[in-house]
Amino acid sequence: MTISKMWRGLQIIHGVLLASLAIYGGVAVNILQQPRRNPGASLDPTMIVGILGGLSVLMLLVVIPVVRAKGLPPRDWVGDGRSRDLEIEPDERAQQMMRKLRVALIVTWAFCEAVALWGLIATILFYDIRYYLGFAAVAAAAMVYHAPRRSLLEACMRAANLG
Repeated sequence: MTISKMWRGLQIIHGVLLASLAIYGGVAVNILQQPRRNPGASLDPTMIVGILGGLSVLMLLVVIPVVRAKGLPPRDWVGDGRSRDLEIEPDERAQQMMRKLRVALIVTWAFCEAVALWGLIATILFYDIRYYLGFAAVAAAAMVYHAPRRSLLEACMRAANLG
């Protein structure tokens, strides 16, 4: 698989995961249109949303960077005169590196998506769409920040082919 094909595939996967945030929003709106099943029960939203918010911060600031650092293959950012046509079919070593990169990116996006799911849980618990909107906005921003970059693919491919 050439770098262009892989990059296009990653863009599609990233777009689908990003679009899933809108689907979760639709689920939240649909749930809020239903009558509340147990209106007498009261949970303390401050504590639960605080816990979910803390988990989100932990996920975005600690877990994702660690997982990405461990999951990403070596990269060659320096163009020190070595070059190789990155559009040719890569050898087995380069293909393994590209699979490792794809897994690392998908896991990163899944962790970002989990933040939105925590907002959906808070929305279901408290019948308030604002919880989902806040968490989904943070999740979407994180997913856009961690979007697939062609330069990252090229750096990994160079490292695999030249290393």
